Amino acid sequence: MAEPTPERISPLLRLLADALNARRGTDDPQAGAMLCEFGQLARLQIPIRGALPLSDDQLFNEIDMVAIKHLDLAGARKALDEALTQVDPLATRDEIEVAVDHLCAVLNIAYFHAGLAFGVALADLRSL
Repeated sequence: MAEPTPERISPLLRLLADALNARRGTDDPQAGAMLCEFGQLARLQIPIRGALPLSDDQLFNEIDMVAIKHLDLAGARKALDEALTQVDPLATRDEIEVAVDHLCAVLNIAYFHAGLAFGVALADLRSL
């Protein structure tokens, strides 16, 4: 995916991304960049498919790719896979629970940002 430019995303989304980027020392230092990428994806997808169709594997793969880039989704999946390969009944349940919780948290953040970007982009397109 090409680097997002201000004219390729909603001005409101650009403002939100800039505000997120201005927050230094937070848990999510790439939130602004991630929001811009989702905004660019939304600008491409909404006119073609609408806002977040219920079943679109290609779109979900794009969201996952942004999450891999900005939220270390690959690391969360790897941690889960490693924990599951070492399952010893009772011994590693806490480790597995922590890995699954982390994976779910990463995906929740990614899909929240995608939903925000698509919602803002949809509202922006309707105002044209």
